[in-house]
Amino acid sequence: HTRTHTHTHRPLKRSILGRRGSEFAPIVIEWAEREWRSTNGGSVITADELWELWGRHLDALLESAGVQLCAGAAELVARLGKAGVPMAINTSSKAEAVKHKRKQHEDSLFMHMRCVVTGDDVSRGKPEPDSFLEAATHTATHSA
Repeated sequence: HTRTHTHTHRPLKRSILGRRGSEFAPIVIEWAEREWRSTNGGSVITADELWELWGRHLDALLESAGVQLCAGAAELVARLGKAGVPMAINTSSKAEAVKHKRKQHEDSLFMHMRCVVTGDDVSRGKPEPDSFLEAATHTATHSA
């Protein structure tokens, strides 16, 4: 059975936001088993299976619909770039997913970034500081 009580999903969303799939999948499964009180004696899906399904669905979504920028994002990034503000992208996404996103927004967004740090570039994902430190190091030491 499914429940869609928004208030019960908020803590889950906060706990997984920004994490890599390999890190959020076990959290989601634990939450689902607790919330939906699984009675079959085990998980309906493993963390690896959830992460694999998530990746396939995300890839399909990126291929079909692309990734839309928020209103004003391209203009803001262009103005900051022109002003010499160092910028980086720090994402928990896999490098392969970033390649899909990059195709559509290279000229409007990515060209202004000094570096792009993906979940594949660090051993520990968000909320650990590794990816932020990696982006800060590259942003400070590399010219645009």
